[in-house]
Amino acid sequence: MNIVRIPETHNREYRLGRHVRHDPRSADYALPELPRTAIKSVTWQRRIAILDQKNIGACVPNMGTALVGTDALGYTGVSSVAIAEADTKGEFKAGSTWALDETFALNMYRLVTRLDTYPGQWEPDDTGSDGLTLAKALVMLGLSDIYQHAFSYGALVSSLNTKGPAGCGTVWYNSMFDPKPDGEIVVDPTSGVAGGHEYLVRQFDADQDRVWIDNSWGESWGLDGRAWISGAGMTTLLKAQGDVTVPHLLGAAPIPTPTGPTGAQVAATVRSALTGLGV
Repeated sequence: MNIVRIPETHNREYRLGRHVRHDPRSADYALPELPRTAIKSVTWQRRIAILDQKNIGACVPNMGTALVGTDALGYTGVSSVAIAEADTKGEFKAGSTWALDETFALNMYRLVTRLDTYPGQWEPDDTGSDGLTLAKALVMLGLSDIYQHAFSYGALVSSLNTKGPAGCGTVWYNSMFDPKPDGEIVVDPTSGVAGGHEYLVRQFDADQDRVWIDNSWGESWGLDGRAWISGAGMTTLLKAQGDVTVPHLLGAAPIPTPTGPTGAQVAATVRSALTGLGV
């Protein structure tokens, strides 16, 4: 297990709060990378407003809240959820109903900081968390049943085409706080690491080779709370211990289970081969 706490070293008004937790077993759930010609522009509709974590390092549960409120393959995003199963830490009761807003996100923050292994728990300790723990929390609450991972930029944009939105956890450079007027986030490692951040990716522009992120700093940031990162920029971020998590939300299209040929299919193939041999 690779666990790295990323301290916040900036003095900006925006909070971060994402750490690195990479489990080698995640490789068993790797999402494939499609041929570039098969990857198209795609936008998944978001059904809830942009959230605002304010001065709390709760970017991870804010991203998770946004994810549940956004469409995916075979899934329509919702504005509220009924908790199917109580969590083991007593933060969510089975059968309780929650609007997908900042109150829900902060209660998720309570849960994930009790599930992760970093010192401190919200609240009062504002210690941040990670995308892998968030994915486990969604499963625990009965909102998801499995989660997969993209290990490259190509796999990320492929999953946007074949699965739906993704949660991205990366370092956040000082250059990234202020998007350009057109929404571009400049990824400049020489500006220094401000901390780690988690955000939702739900749009890919194939013509311009860029992904659009939904942030959790309110609608006044970027373009109504959104901004874009170039393919080269996202590649840089993912190589710097970035991670991409794609939970399969319950109600979404099922993940196909690979199956071998049936007995009848094998028999038919054998008969055809024998016929071709004149047997």
